[in-house]
Amino acid sequence: MIEPGQHIACKKIAFIGMGIAGEDEGFEAEGTIGLDLPQHLIGITDNGGAATGPGPANARPQIIFHKAFIIRLAAHFGLTADTERGGVERLLPDFLAGRIPALGELIDRIGGEQVRNMGTIGGNIANGSPIGDTPPPLIALDATLTLRKGRQRRTILLEDFFIAYGRQDRQPGEFVEAVHVPLPAAHEKFAVYKVTKRRDEDITAVLGAFRLALGDDGTVASVRIAYGGMAATPKRAPAVEAALVGRPWTQASVEAAMAACEADFSPLTDMRATAGYRALVARNLLLRFFLETTGTPGPLGVSRYEVA
Repeated sequence: MIEPGQHIACKKIAFIGMGIAGEDEGFEAEGTIGLDLPQHLIGITDNGGAATGPGPANARPQIIFHKAFIIRLAAHFGLTADTERGGVERLLPDFLAGRIPALGELIDRIGGEQVRNMGTIGGNIANGSPIGDTPPPLIALDATLTLRKGRQRRTILLEDFFIAYGRQDRQPGEFVEAVHVPLPAAHEKFAVYKVTKRRDEDITAVLGAFRLALGDDGTVASVRIAYGGMAATPKRAPAVEAALVGRPWTQASVEAAMAACEADFSPLTDMRATAGYRALVARNLLLRFFLETTGTPGPLGVSRYEVA
């Protein structure tokens, strides 16, 4: 067991806690593995961090994904693995379901049971893949990262972490210590859509994440849209966002904004999808978000259990 404050000299540590440490670098573990302490697991803060972690006064409630393997949730939150529904890999989706339901549903589709049992949010981010599933929704939620090397820490916006393909704002020896995720406000709408060739256990072709707040007059007060699979990094859609802000939340406004996708993205063709298909899907996911947020009857997607 790693004890608090113990210094580890490592050749390479992968998926220790929430990220990846550099070659031949050391860091202070502070209970990275094996300590059932709230601050070393996944915590909820309702007052800006006083409950389980640091945070500014009067900050929005947030979830902190902090140096935790998914399996460690059971020890702290008293969750019981439901073996009929997949065992411990159900813990994180079930935990999130009542807080950010769309994020819980997404995690339920990442990889297979083995991946969900051992994978981490920070590892999915630190890997830097343009088709990683968690960065787009976390960017839409305005998440921040705490990066650490030894006793030095710095916090950056998640969207600023991705610089270019294969390049992230992570200095030699730094690892992703924590991911801070503001909870959507009660009046905000948030959705995530993952498009793959297969329903389960498949790598993403396109993933879209959408967060919307409407004003009292029905116009778009704020919107954050981020995609995976559309660029060399997980990326927001600033032109689409600008085309929506201040406009009424109507199908006409949405269809006009859909055209702005061309200004934001020039996707590639690969074995998972053609560039044209990705561009079409990205536009249509925005339309789907509009339909789902305006009371279109009936679900526009199906669950694993409905397919089965």
